[in-house]
Amino acid sequence: MSKDEQKDSSLVGYIHKLSPIKTSSKNTNTKYFDCKIQVANEKAVRVVCYSPEKRVTIQQAWQNNSPVKIVGTKRNRTTTFNANSEEYTITKPAKITRAVVDFEMNESVAHHLVTVKDSLCANIFETVDLKVKTRKKATHNHQ
Repeated sequence: MSKDEQKDSSLVGYIHKLSPIKTSSKNTNTKYFDCKIQVANEKAVRVVCYSPEKRVTIQQAWQNNSPVKIVGTKRNRTTTFNANSEEYTITKPAKITRAVVDFEMNESVAHHLVTVKDSLCANIFETVDLKVKTRKKATHNHQ
């Protein structure tokens, strides 16, 4: 076990923000996807998986808004310079099954919606979501 990871653990909750399968910028042979798992009424953690075949099971739970239990995750101690966020990796032998939880799905926990002003004060490398409306400014030709 490396110093960046703790012992195997389990995550139980709802899937949010499931990404498509991506290719690593460091190694083009490495495929992965990520998502957020809502583990409590007001808490979500980021999860990365390097086994693209597991995405089908996670996608079904995501589409059906069904909670899952993932046995065989490792918590990453270092998460992109942000000590306040939790990140896990789904290991190759991990098992993903249906689960029952004692909280409702809460879409807002997976988003970090902030104002533009607040985003400028965010920690470096912290992920924030912005909702903006742009308007086309009329241009006048002054001669």
